Amino acid sequence: ILNLAAKELRTQRPLVLSTKQAAETIGISTSTLAKFRLAGEGPKYSKLGRRVFYEEAELRKWISENQHASTDEYGQYC
Repeated sequence: ILNLAAKELRTQRPLVLSTKQAAETIGISTSTLAKFRLAGEGPKYSKLGRRVFYEEAELRKWISENQHASTDEYGQYC
């Protein structure tokens, strides 16, 4: 039973994602995530010491909240 529990722990998804893992997950560069953090525009994140972490749920939420049907909706190209 202990071996099974240990195996299950190894196969579970991590509680949080590093900046590199988060960037790979959503398909952007780590420097873009850093710029978003600086500007307050990206997904919510946590800092533990100097390390930055993202919850997968926050990445999904941020992507969902930033869906647009037209560039006119957010004025980037106006």
